[in-house]
Amino acid sequence: MQHCIVTVQYRQHSTMLQVPLEKTWVAFSSIVLAFAFVFGNSVKTLYESIIYLFVVHPFDVGDKIIVESVTSKVCLLSLAS
Repeated sequence: MQHCIVTVQYRQHSTMLQVPLEKTWVAFSSIVLAFAFVFGNSVKTLYESIIYLFVVHPFDVGDKIIVESVTSKVCLLSLAS
């Protein structure tokens, strides 16, 4: 009867190319969180402005619109149309 000995090696820190992943992840996530607090409101305002400009309010009264070589002028804007 033969006995087989199995050894398990446990590394305390995960590493990739000799860089500790836990410390790298903590540093990276801290930087991302800081940028989110600093620039979050500016990015939100920019996004809302772009949506308003191109989706909600694409035309204004007095604008000239050309569709298939037919020129028209915006005379009235209403919520129903």
